[in-house]
Amino acid sequence: HCSRDMDEITKLQEEFMRLQKQEATCKISERVCMEILLKLIQREKIKVFYTSDRKEYITPKQLSREIYDEILANGGRLEIPELYPLLNIDESVIDHTARELVQQERSLTMIGQTILGDYYLDKIAEEINESLLERGQLQLSELVQRFNLPLESISNLIRVRLVSAPASRYHRFIDGYLEPPLLYTKAFIARHTAKLRGTLSAITIPTPLQKIVQHFTFDESLFYTVFNELTQSGRIPGSLQGRGETTEFVPNIYTEHRSGAIEQFFAQNGYIEYATLQNQYQIAQPTKYLKANFPDGISLPSCFLSANEISLLEASIDETIERSEWINAQPLLPSPLTEADVNAVLRECKIFKECKKPQASIMCEIYVVSNDFITKLLSEYEKEFKRWAEEDENSRKELLSSADDLRSSTGSNISTDDNDDDGEDDLRRSKGKKNKRRAKNKKKKNTSVQANVQNLADSFIEQNKQFLRENQNEMPECLLCAIVTQLNSRLVELREVAARAIFMDSSEKKRFDGNDWQVEVQQLYANVLQFHHAAMDFPGDSVPLDKHLLRTLCTDIAHLLVEAVATQNFVKLDQTPIANVKQRNLALKKLAKCSPIHGYLVTMCGTLSKSCSEFIESLDVVFDTLCVRMKPLDKKSEKKLVATHREALEAQFAAEINPANAFHLGVMLLYVGKMGQMLHVPGKMIVDVLQELNSKVTDAQQFIDMIRFGDNVKEYLTAKIKKQENHEVLYSSLCETLPKFKEVINMQIAKSAIC
Repeated sequence: HCSRDMDEITKLQEEFMRLQKQEATCKISERVCMEILLKLIQREKIKVFYTSDRKEYITPKQLSREIYDEILANGGRLEIPELYPLLNIDESVIDHTARELVQQERSLTMIGQTILGDYYLDKIAEEINESLLERGQLQLSELVQRFNLPLESISNLIRVRLVSAPASRYHRFIDGYLEPPLLYTKAFIARHTAKLRGTLSAITIPTPLQKIVQHFTFDESLFYTVFNELTQSGRIPGSLQGRGETTEFVPNIYTEHRSGAIEQFFAQNGYIEYATLQNQYQIAQPTKYLKANFPDGISLPSCFLSANEISLLEASIDETIERSEWINAQPLLPSPLTEADVNAVLRECKIFKECKKPQASIMCEIYVVSNDFITKLLSEYEKEFKRWAEEDENSRKELLSSADDLRSSTGSNISTDDNDDDGEDDLRRSKGKKNKRRAKNKKKKNTSVQANVQNLADSFIEQNKQFLRENQNEMPECLLCAIVTQLNSRLVELREVAARAIFMDSSEKKRFDGNDWQVEVQQLYANVLQFHHAAMDFPGDSVPLDKHLLRTLCTDIAHLLVEAVATQNFVKLDQTPIANVKQRNLALKKLAKCSPIHGYLVTMCGTLSKSCSEFIESLDVVFDTLCVRMKPLDKKSEKKLVATHREALEAQFAAEINPANAFHLGVMLLYVGKMGQMLHVPGKMIVDVLQELNSKVTDAQQFIDMIRFGDNVKEYLTAKIKKQENHEVLYSSLCETLPKFKEVINMQIAKSAIC
């Protein structure tokens, strides 16, 4: 069969050579060929690419073949821009055709503008493998520079050709391990592991990993991989501590030694300082470490304390409470403990931690003071204040006069900021130089008062401290000051009580001793009732009479009651007797704590600007609170009271030589005789009262004489007020007619008595 096939092939070759030598019998011109080609191109029967000079053209298949041939000619690596001058075709066509070629040919790879063949990459891989076997490790960055390829391409090239890589179309012959940015052999890893294992085994103290890498020139990326394998397998007993660049390798032998040393120190001393763990044992979180190893211990600000150390302290505190004394807790605890530590330990004691109302208190962070000791101190202070109140009269009076301000300043220095602001507000609200001057004076006065009160408070505090120094000579100054400060408000109250126990001035005390003041109030109250009834029956306008009664007798009753309440409650008033509204308001302010009488007094004083009826109603609750019984004014009592007033008026009228006063007394006496009631009349209204008596006077001429005398009195008073020259003449004329006026009044009264 083989010889037969060879004969057939020989015959075909001879026939082919004969046909080639035979001349063509029919030829087509070049122009016709061009037209045929153009028609085929137009009808899209064929596809061609023209050269840049449009003189030649080439088919896509031929273009791909020529590109492939160029790749082979360049050893399997070709830059696409190198094809542009060689093929003389449009660049975009070459780029497109090259990419299609790479997609069709599995053996080709494109990286950027570079086409690489598998045989070229295999050649690179062989070179890499040879270098790896020689050196044991290679840097990928070095290979990038050497072969002028991207790092990712180099990594992929190596990864698929490793002996340990999965089966693929690539030849696997690189015997090594890829750990970017390193490529190394098994032998290199073994040497590196052995070196690292020996280094770590020799370390006995915490050492930073970065220091190990730099000192022993380990490869950093391979170091951490091998280190993790050694520690996880247990070959190198130890652990990592910290993060980032501060990460340290802590060998187990060091950890065991450190734990033993800490446990021994803690067991022997009952405490351990955080600074010791941080500086000596390099423990970054000492509190967390100690809580984990000693769960029963107590965490303090600067150290960690054994629970056993508290038992002795608690026993001493119990003994202190039983003996009603104070104790310094610091000597009962380890010496390195700071005051903040001692305070934290005290708060962990059962007496303070578990009891809602402990029998002792913590002062100055390290001292424990029993409540009974404080009670005993207050008792001693009370005795001292009684002695002080008896001996120092000036200080006692000064205390009582500033008691309210002193109580408000207890426990802190008096600040003048608020009062300064008030003064500034007064200045802003004031209009005119006069008001501004008053506001400034008020501000200066307030500042001066506050300074005096502050000086008094400071002197009392210093006296309290000195008394405690003398009675507790072993007490440290800080505790002494703390006790006085804490008890200051209570001490001020005790001192005030002692001062009030001595009572106030002897004159004021005598004034309100017994029932004399109640008799005075009873007389005023009866007069107010009688004058109020007369004002209500007055035929003319009674409003001025009501207002005049409020401004005079009602105000006197109110002031007398305020003074009586102050005396009964041992409140020292700035001025007595009370003379005006300002003094009354200050007195009410000092009585603010006297409940409920203070509220009743405020209500009573408020009715002084309303009506007499409301004032009388407000007196009932005040009298009830003071346990004062007021007799009601019946007709018999009122008639007797009017008769008493009439007798007094008759005596005054008969003895009066001043025409103005005589006119006022005469009209009042006439009103009593004609109406049977006694009025409390202001001077400016006396003529109006006389006019209301017109119908009661039977003799018209006598009424005219009284009216004329009243007009002359008015004229005289006007001239005197205006300082006119004729006022003395008018006065002389009034004195001459005064006897006749008295005679007329007496005649009218006599007629009223006969009727």
